[in-house]
Amino acid sequence: MKRKMLIVKGSGSSGKSTTVKLAFESFLQDLVRIHGGADVKYLYLTKREVAAVIKVGKLRVGLATRGDSESHVKQGLTLFAANKCQLVVCATRSRGKPLQVAQDFSIQKLKVRAEEWKKPKDVDARSQQSANQAFANDIVRWLRSASRGTP
Repeated sequence: MKRKMLIVKGSGSSGKSTTVKLAFESFLQDLVRIHGGADVKYLYLTKREVAAVIKVGKLRVGLATRGDSESHVKQGLTLFAANKCQLVVCATRSRGKPLQVAQDFSIQKLKVRAEEWKKPKDVDARSQQSANQAFANDIVRWLRSASRGTP
């Protein structure tokens, strides 16, 4: 399987973490429904944050929400490298060290150039919730497409 990485980038409070967490929950539900279960190894799991590796058959997917600091990004990516994830989704700020760490990981560890999607910031809470869910749905579609053909 081809390795792939998706960097969800955006400014502070744009909903990056919420969006990636929603995508994690939805993708995990898909895998449980389709395969009857999945092994999950967590680095952290809170109401708002997650860094985890999902394993189903030979497929290993890493998702991490904490992207505001270089050290948080490194923690998640270190877990993904140790577990030989083929697909990686992580949140980072739009620029600076956290983004650079994610880009470097993509090239050095996965040997691919990451796709980068910018998460826009909505002005009101209701729009933000809808935008987060729609963006999470796009991430899940990306994960489904990228994982096709994996047992």
